[in-house]
Amino acid sequence: MRSFTFIMLLSFSLLASSAERSYSFTRTQTMNGDVNALEGTITFLIDGKNEVVNVDLQGNKNFNFWDDVKFQSKAATQYGFEIHDIRRKNEHAGMMSIFAHHIMISDFKPGYKTRNVETERRHPYFKDYTWNFYLTYKKNEAININGNTVNAGYIYVKGDRPTGGSNCRPGQPGTVKIHSWYDLENSTLLKQIFEKYMCKPFDYNLLERDTYIKNN
Repeated sequence: MRSFTFIMLLSFSLLASSAERSYSFTRTQTMNGDVNALEGTITFLIDGKNEVVNVDLQGNKNFNFWDDVKFQSKAATQYGFEIHDIRRKNEHAGMMSIFAHHIMISDFKPGYKTRNVETERRHPYFKDYTWNFYLTYKKNEAININGNTVNAGYIYVKGDRPTGGSNCRPGQPGTVKIHSWYDLENSTLLKQIFEKYMCKPFDYNLLERDTYIKNN
């Protein structure tokens, strides 16, 4: 395991050359059916060992509690297969989660599988040690990004945890499904769909869906 980590860190240092990445963002929330609750842009800028995140989202005006969301935050750049939140300073949980937006897809091949997905130890939901994650590099495929066809590697992650006790409680996410596509040429995250579902046995009910699509 140590040799794997060493190789990955060498590869990740190459990502610094792609200093800024901007994504169009849409949140779909389940409130009497799916609605677009937030839309806008999220930009990641690598600054040395840290990452500056600029969030500029507009709330759906049909729902009074969805105000516009605009802030900037700075934190250590996260590498590897890790789930973390985009949050304001001093928040334990953010409004949206993202997975592994800094990996080298060329280090893996279709068919690769692992259960080693890291989460934030202080997060109110993902700190639960009973989460089980299953990652699979499904395939390489051509996808359309803003009118351009790009050859991409598709990685799928499913995670779940038990219900009850100190684990999943009503209203909290108990299952996650994450679909990610990475540019095979430069490892840029092209698109991600991050879905959170209710606790079992109601894990067929979607709580929210966050979609990131890389801007040109």
